[in-house]
Amino acid sequence: MLKFFRKYNKIILGFGFALLMVVFLLPQGVSQIVGDPRQRTAYAYDGGRITEAQLLQANQDVAFLKEIYPPLAEGYLGLDPRQTGLHWALLVRLAEDAGYVGGPDDGRSSLRTLAEIFAEFELRSYFGPDLAAIASQRDAMTQTLATLFEQARARAINSGRTVDAVDRTLARVRGVLRLYEAYLNTVSLSERELARQTRDAYATAVVDAGQIAAASKVTDETPEPTELEIIAAFDEFKDVRRGEGRHGFGYLRPPAVRLEWLLIPRSGIADAVVLDPVEVNAHWRANRDRYTGTSFSEDRPRVERELRDRQVERVIAEIQRAFKGVVLQNTGRFETGPDGKPIPPADWAERRPLFSDLARLVEERAEERTGIDIPTPQALSDPRWLAREDVAALPVVGNARIVVGRRPVALDELVFSLPELGGDGAGGLIAGVAHPEPLIAQGGDLVFIRVDAVRPESPPASVAEVRAQIVNDLKTLYEYERLAEGVSELEQAIIEVGLEEAMRLRGVNTILADMTVRRDFFSRTITASEEDAAAFRDAIMDKAAALDPTVPATDQPIADRVVAQAMPSALAVVAAVIKEIQPVTTELYQTAAPAIFRAARNSLQSPDSWPFRLESLIDRFNVVGVSRSLDEGDDGEPLTPDAGPDHAADAG
Repeated sequence: MLKFFRKYNKIILGFGFALLMVVFLLPQGVSQIVGDPRQRTAYAYDGGRITEAQLLQANQDVAFLKEIYPPLAEGYLGLDPRQTGLHWALLVRLAEDAGYVGGPDDGRSSLRTLAEIFAEFELRSYFGPDLAAIASQRDAMTQTLATLFEQARARAINSGRTVDAVDRTLARVRGVLRLYEAYLNTVSLSERELARQTRDAYATAVVDAGQIAAASKVTDETPEPTELEIIAAFDEFKDVRRGEGRHGFGYLRPPAVRLEWLLIPRSGIADAVVLDPVEVNAHWRANRDRYTGTSFSEDRPRVERELRDRQVERVIAEIQRAFKGVVLQNTGRFETGPDGKPIPPADWAERRPLFSDLARLVEERAEERTGIDIPTPQALSDPRWLAREDVAALPVVGNARIVVGRRPVALDELVFSLPELGGDGAGGLIAGVAHPEPLIAQGGDLVFIRVDAVRPESPPASVAEVRAQIVNDLKTLYEYERLAEGVSELEQAIIEVGLEEAMRLRGVNTILADMTVRRDFFSRTITASEEDAAAFRDAIMDKAAALDPTVPATDQPIADRVVAQAMPSALAVVAAVIKEIQPVTTELYQTAAPAIFRAARNSLQSPDSWPFRLESLIDRFNVVGVSRSLDEGDDGEPLTPDAGPDHAADAG
């Protein structure tokens, strides 16, 4: 072998050198032929392109924005959550072309400005039109956010990003916000229009009000609807949810279940525990450091309570173990679905054990293991189809809870998490199968459940199923029409005898006293659609605007202060008497006008007109996918049909 290498060493060395050159130069040659993948065009648009490197930078920017201020990306800036990188890259390019993006120094100095903008945003979101509250918290909120932003900047730098890169990202944020501000500043309002909008937003009236529900007027004397009327109502509303149809009518059956359960009262277990007096005394003597009494008789109630609780917990643990064992014994041979959950056989409903049998087996096994004669668990059921609110209203068990993950889950939430009812199945409940884990009701009672049958949301099969409800609805509608015809009569009665007496004569004894009203606000609940409620508010405020603000409202004629109105959505009639008016003062106008101006600016941000939505930018610049598709998200997965955010928050 050595002779071979000596003879051909020059050839071997030459070949080896050539091979090394190929290995060294090949990647560079391939790179020159194929190109740097970071410079590959991800998207092209009129007059430019977005490379993979720029898209990566955009996604890094967005990640930094979320770290600085979580609501910033999707909430405030309105970035599409499915394609944040593309959306941000287009916005930055637009802001750069308009000259709104500065350098690192601009980014570094913008932190305080960003804090002021977002503080105003947070306070307006929380306090609404309460200008005094916003003013009182503005400085503190701004300082808090400024500190948080500085800390986020420092963390980004400490995690490996350069100071220049971080500050340039901040500069891009400020530039995009300047872009938004420039657009929003195109709005203008005349002094008269600004005054009108301020008056509508802040002028206030204080009223006493009453509501007469037509349902309270239905009696045996109310005419019965005809069969044709019943069938017509059924046909019109059988596919409509309750509360969503005309007058709130709707007969679409909600998701519902048939449910049965075992109830094991903790108090019954405690009563079954018999303590040995000798063991009680021995426990007291062995734990004198825990008991502060001077004698056994003084400490005995506490000692017995602790020992009884300990025995009760032991019995409960055995009951849980016994029930789970019985359930698994019956379901152990089930086939398993793709999600890993057991699938009951087709005939399971016919051969599953009765809950009364499960109760007996649990009782026997628990007694065998503990030696305590526990009370027989109560096997209970409800023959009705139970909607979610019905389950929550069940006596004793309706308030039961179970921990799923680390979160307490109520009985109704657990039951309606079934996939058959449109739930996510997170609770692990299986229709037709006893749930092996207990829920705990108030007082520590154990509750084991089984959903025997499910009924998804569906229209009733026939008129007969909802006849009683239809008849009652039509009778209520009849009484409402009578009430609506008498609105003028009600108003006159209030003028003559006052609101409280007029309502009492009509069977209403509850008055909503001292209710604050603005064009967009009731301080008390009025049961009606927003359309009807808005009409009632407008009628009140129109009356208030006609009153003399220099004279107390109660000194002005009651006829000028009464409002009565029919509310078809609630099948009711409402009435109010104005007691006080609070017009917009010059001081309030000066304080509120900026907020009104901002509200006018917000009108530019409607989903149809906001020009900075991703879809709008794609259409505007004729963006096309090159190495990436417009139909895939940042993660490369196909986009879901869910829409992104409609528009950004007010940027100024």
